[in-house]
Amino acid sequence: MTSPKNELYFGDLPISVNEEFMRTTLLGEYSGISSVVLKKKSNRDKCFAFVNFDSQEVANRVLQEMNYTKLDGFPIRISRSDPETRTILRSIVGNLFVKGLDESIEASQLHEAFSNFGDVISCKIPMSNKNGIWVSNGYGFVQFRNPDDAKRALRDLQDASINDKKIMIQECVKMPKKSSEETYTNIYAKDFDPQKYPNEEAIRPIFEEYGNITSIKMMQSKPDILGFSQPLPFVYCNFQNHDSAKNAAENLNGKVEEGKMWSCGRMMSKYERQQYLIREGAKVANDNYERTKGRNLYIRNFDENVEDEQLKEFFSQFGEVESAIIMRDRETKASKKFGFVCFTTKESAERAIAGTTEIEFQGKLLYVNLIQRKIDRMNNNNANHAAKPRSTPKINETFDQLPKKAQESQVVTPLAQENDILRKELETKGFDEKRIRDLLKNISYDQIKRIVNDPNTHARYMAYIMNHQ
Repeated sequence: MTSPKNELYFGDLPISVNEEFMRTTLLGEYSGISSVVLKKKSNRDKCFAFVNFDSQEVANRVLQEMNYTKLDGFPIRISRSDPETRTILRSIVGNLFVKGLDESIEASQLHEAFSNFGDVISCKIPMSNKNGIWVSNGYGFVQFRNPDDAKRALRDLQDASINDKKIMIQECVKMPKKSSEETYTNIYAKDFDPQKYPNEEAIRPIFEEYGNITSIKMMQSKPDILGFSQPLPFVYCNFQNHDSAKNAAENLNGKVEEGKMWSCGRMMSKYERQQYLIREGAKVANDNYERTKGRNLYIRNFDENVEDEQLKEFFSQFGEVESAIIMRDRETKASKKFGFVCFTTKESAERAIAGTTEIEFQGKLLYVNLIQRKIDRMNNNNANHAAKPRSTPKINETFDQLPKKAQESQVVTPLAQENDILRKELETKGFDEKRIRDLLKNISYDQIKRIVNDPNTHARYMAYIMNHQ
């Protein structure tokens, strides 16, 4: 069995690397390679690998001679992969943060400078690709196997310089991860005047007022919307820092120019955008519910050729109608055969609920109910279709000595109770089960309440259904 001491970790490998390259090109001078395991992640331009050697001596040579070898201009990192070393690398114990590094300083040089204080198991200088050349970001991380060695280096190198440039060293602290709202630099803008801003160069000065820009791109989108004939341009703009991007988004959003109001905000991932729209939709729906509570009605059971105005005209007999709308398919505009009628007063809505239990609309009684939140609607539906009590299962005589579980009492909601009262009365009138189900299906919870609890509504409804058997 291969010893953990014989395994090495290879990090920051180019994504193009494969097992054959590792064995024959990178490590071709070393014999005794027992296995190579490459790990690649999607959307990453680097990968890593674990390489097992037949002996610890060969592993030690590779670590000593090949660490920080440059591939495609970027130094790879090699470290031991035994459980103890992995645990230390995952922690921040013994890890130092070094800043103020000259751009010419490489990870191998930083490693050598700090190895005078103890065993350095990892050294990394983050780099950025500028015009195809990897350049140091001016800071690095040095991790010791022994935390005491890190403390000694921190104490003795406080006034140190590398290449005549003073460096600053401090213990590495795990910083809390910032949210996208605190770090974004990329924003979008739309709904501006396309005649005034036909391209990137025309709109660039608007964004440059808020800071330095790294890139700007105008996209032309032609959505497949009925009656939409003009292109809808929008712009992506990336700033050098977050503050500039935030300032631009806050100031440009809602900007009114040439009769158009700009829409501007931070760029979001598809998932973030979906979650944002869900939250905003729920907020708008809740605000609208509170504003129209008690006077907004859900209507169904009408034909697909009915228009908004016809629905409004019918319900106007019960009071002033604020709005009436029939829901339609976005693409075909075909009626979904349900809609909403909002009255100016709650009293008018109450009259409509009671009145539609006997007054037909185009030869049908309408299903009319007060708008409810989804959770309330589900609870009412469950109550309206409450299951009958389960029959007690037969128990084999062999188990008669076992205690029988007491049957749970059924919770009777007001709706289930009112529904049952109306059902029993319809049975006494001679209606069969199918007809009763059809009748109850086409009246709402609020209509059932009026029929059962209001004598006048009850009398009119019973007279109606008796005359339409």
